[in-house]
Amino acid sequence: MKKMIAFSASMVIIFSGCGVQKNEQTVWPDSDKVSNTLEIMESENGYYFSGMESLFLQYHDKETGSEIMLCDKPECPHDGRETCVATYKNMPVSNTILYNGALYFAGVETSDETFTVSLFKTALDGSAVDKVSTLVSVKNTTDSEHAGLRYSTLTIHRGYVFINAELYNPNGIGTYSGFLGGAFCKSDLRTGKVTVIKEYTDYWDNEGKINGTIWPSGDYIFYPTETGMYRLNINSDSPEKVFTDIPDGYVFDIIASDSSTLYVKKCTEDDLYKITDEIMIMEYDPASMKCRDEYNVIGGSVIPYDSKLYITPWKSLTDNDYAASVEVYEKGKEIFRTEDLPCDKSAQASIGFNSGKIYVLRHDRNNRPAMGRTYYSCSVEKFLSGNIVWKEEFNTDQIIKRINRYMDQLLSDSSFVYSYSKY
Repeated sequence: MKKMIAFSASMVIIFSGCGVQKNEQTVWPDSDKVSNTLEIMESENGYYFSGMESLFLQYHDKETGSEIMLCDKPECPHDGRETCVATYKNMPVSNTILYNGALYFAGVETSDETFTVSLFKTALDGSAVDKVSTLVSVKNTTDSEHAGLRYSTLTIHRGYVFINAELYNPNGIGTYSGFLGGAFCKSDLRTGKVTVIKEYTDYWDNEGKINGTIWPSGDYIFYPTETGMYRLNINSDSPEKVFTDIPDGYVFDIIASDSSTLYVKKCTEDDLYKITDEIMIMEYDPASMKCRDEYNVIGGSVIPYDSKLYITPWKSLTDNDYAASVEVYEKGKEIFRTEDLPCDKSAQASIGFNSGKIYVLRHDRNNRPAMGRTYYSCSVEKFLSGNIVWKEEFNTDQIIKRINRYMDQLLSDSSFVYSYSKY
């Protein structure tokens, strides 16, 4: 399952050089789920990245084009020591989220007796990393130096942190020898209170165990399990099953959400994982769970933004004739589409949104080392008018090279401990 890192469209951050002034807020905004596809966290003057299996935070300055480690300690070697914000303890981590003027992530701390998943908060100027709360602990029955966070997703919505934390014993790169335990937890950023919604002690206990993406919408979050779709009011600790009246032979799968709508895919079980066929989208009110509208589109990624639905369908490939496209729907009707995208020859575009701009990601597999990525932007207003001018925002060559150098250095003196956590 893909784990993706969201950037916040609602935050306005004020930078000073490479540093950032802290921005305290009393309003607790919605989670920004529209941005997940780009795996970046954007602020007003730059971008934040957390791209390693262990914590490895970087900042890209828009004005200078430079990348720095997110640590303000002079001469710091960024080697995982406790004083280094960017690589704090080299711990296994969840995805990282920019929210309310800080970066949040869940990390695994190890002792001889336990593996403990805690919530951490990092200052945007790289000055400090603080533990916010302890989420869940499991016994260390492996005598291992680390445990992997697998199938783990962090979401923050209206001041509440939701984390699905599953701990595994890694025995190689990307492989695991056993399930150790975990929990689905809620943490209140106002009070620090942690509530365990569902504890995981048995891998095969699938009743209520999260198996996919957490979808915030209004005062609720929605999430799939092996036994059905659940809804949790953010002010409650008791989930409830939804979509209990699905017609025989059909399945419902949430594919997008925003502050007022759930976008649900309705199809037969055989068609659930098909990506090029026509699908039915049903728009649900998250509170009443009444269907407002339904319409057919070609399958692909679905991203809501500013009361419109952006769809990037998968195209059938031929030898020389294919191009990614973006289709825009409003109230179930197509209002715009284009193939004028700087994503080269691709079966699908990767798009995201921030501060009135639409972003496109290009995977530069052929002409850049280590599969570099280039990000382009265009204002949404110009995009929808057809006056499309793409601006290259940045590429990830420097970041990839920095990570590779860091890995080589630490592996050479055996100081790096692999965490194997996966997004």
